[in-house]
Amino acid sequence: MMTIPSSRHISRGVRSQESGVRSQESGVRSQESGVRSQESGVRSQKEGRRKKEEGRRKKEEGRRKKEVRKVSKLGK
Repeated sequence: MMTIPSSRHISRGVRSQESGVRSQESGVRSQESGVRSQESGVRSQKEGRRKKEEGRRKKEEGRRKKEVRKVSKLGK
């Protein structure tokens, strides 16, 4: 003979399943947040490299200008 579960037991099971679903959704959101954080870090690194390269170019440009001034003074 099978016993029929009471409505209280059924609702407990449903609540437990819903809790599991919410937990999984939370895990997915956490992973997505981690991915966004990594992407942000990559963008930040690229920006840093770009600025560093820009600084090198400006420095080199300054050296060239200085060199041109020296050469033009010697030519006079």
